[in-house]
Amino acid sequence: MTLLVTGGHSPIAQAVATHLVETGYSVVLTTRDSGGELETLRGLSPRLAVETLSFSSQEKTVEEFLALDANYLFSGLVFGHRYRGVKLGEHVQSEVEIPVRLVQEFAALERPSGNHAAVFFSSPGAQRYIGDQGISYHISKAAIESAVRFLAAELGPQGIRVNAVSPGAYVTKERAANFYRANPDVLAWGHHVTPLRRFARPQKWQMLLSSWSARTRHSLRVKSYQSTGGPLFSTHPD
Repeated sequence: MTLLVTGGHSPIAQAVATHLVETGYSVVLTTRDSGGELETLRGLSPRLAVETLSFSSQEKTVEEFLALDANYLFSGLVFGHRYRGVKLGEHVQSEVEIPVRLVQEFAALERPSGNHAAVFFSSPGAQRYIGDQGISYHISKAAIESAVRFLAAELGPQGIRVNAVSPGAYVTKERAANFYRANPDVLAWGHHVTPLRRFARPQKWQMLLSSWSARTRHSLRVKSYQSTGGPLFSTHPD
């Protein structure tokens, strides 16, 4: 079983791809551009391939995706990439419009029967204010959750499960680390309100795998899973 994971430079995508390989899946990790760290990842396992998926436009990305699928015959898609710009249109296109189109193309292709799934990464920002993120981030994450509900209802009868995983608050980038250093009250609040009493860790987002482990082929579970174990965390305690 081969899975596509987008966002090769993302800590989320790398953690997910590595764990999937360790649990026996073959993985194609895609990126907009190659780099030294991806070459290192490619060497970790013969079951991990690194390819390019540009996300520059819908038609170009669909063409690239179909070429990859013809070679690997994907059983599932994981959208772990993140758009880092501030323009709303480009943000929504990269994180919502193109992934939704890829799921639709995936559903239209003939492939062997079995468990098939698409997983998106959402955020508490879909429902709460996150102080270190802009409005484009919040809008795109809310759109992802809406799209997941629609796709799950549309594609569930075909045996394709569509779910969202919300990593919750986590710190893997220096920008986020600087924000929490400058706002220790927010950090303390986050540790207080989350049942695990800490922020999420990329290596622990294994609940994602439930999208492939279910035995019921037509199961429909429309939910955004919170990896911190419970309530949504906002960087605005009030």
